[in-house]
Amino acid sequence: MKKVGIIGGSGFIGSYITKQFLDNGYEVKVSATDITREYKYEHLMALKNAENLYISELNVENKAALKDFVKDCDLVIHSGTPFQLDVENPQTDLFDPTIKGTENFLEVINDTPGIEKVVLVASVAAYNTNFPLPAGGKNTSDTFSEKDTPFISEESHPYAQAKFIANQ
Repeated sequence: MKKVGIIGGSGFIGSYITKQFLDNGYEVKVSATDITREYKYEHLMALKNAENLYISELNVENKAALKDFVKDCDLVIHSGTPFQLDVENPQTDLFDPTIKGTENFLEVINDTPGIEKVVLVASVAAYNTNFPLPAGGKNTSDTFSEKDTPFISEESHPYAQAKFIANQ
């Protein structure tokens, strides 16, 4: 049975990813920043094939823990980013886990043999930090392409800034 590791697999988007892999017969390892906060991932236990689900504590700022998390995975998906609107300390609450976590993830993946596929889930903020409305005279119904210029503003929410920087 193939094993997928999903960082952020209990979050809003990550839960759907977790469900799809369980439905398709994979063994699924989901990360939890704090395994004692069961309310963050207990909804996954009700999914079909949850007997193939494993919750593993992980701090993406810790490279050794990341190496341990991915070492036995065939596929790894990184969809984990702290999302909070009320931020006390942008550096420790958002920038460090998002930017350093992404850097660590890419380094560990590069150094880990046997991983067949890797997916890094981004955000619209990775391209345009001026959400919910796009910058540069764009409308919300407009299509973005690689021809558009990425936009970041220091006035944007720290989540958007962190996602933008992490995806550069």
